[in-house]
Amino acid sequence: MMEVAGRRWLTVSAVTVLASAVVVLFSIVHAHSLRVGTRVHNLLTFFKLGVIVLSLVAGMGRGKGDLAHLEQTLADVSGGPGSFAVALIYVSFGEAMKNS
Repeated sequence: MMEVAGRRWLTVSAVTVLASAVVVLFSIVHAHSLRVGTRVHNLLTFFKLGVIVLSLVAGMGRGKGDLAHLEQTLADVSGGPGSFAVALIYVSFGEAMKNS
C-alpha cells in the first residue's frame, strides 16, 4: 500500500496481482504472434457470445413471463425519455473507452 499525504493511492491485493498477470499474459500472447493473438481473441469473443446466448436461452426457457410487457412504450418506463438518453450517454462512453 502506498500513502501520500495521508491518502491511500495504491493497494495491492490478490485480485490486483491476478488482473495484472492476465494483462501481461495477453500482452505476451499478442506480442508473440499476430496469428496466435487473433485466435485467442476470436476464441474469447465466441466464448462471450456463447455466454450471452446461453443466458438468453436459459432466461426464456426457464422464465414464466408474459410477452405483454414488451408492448410498453418509452413513456411507460420509469424516468421517461430523459433516463433513456442518459443511459445512451453511458453506453457511448463505454464504447469509446473500449475502442481506445
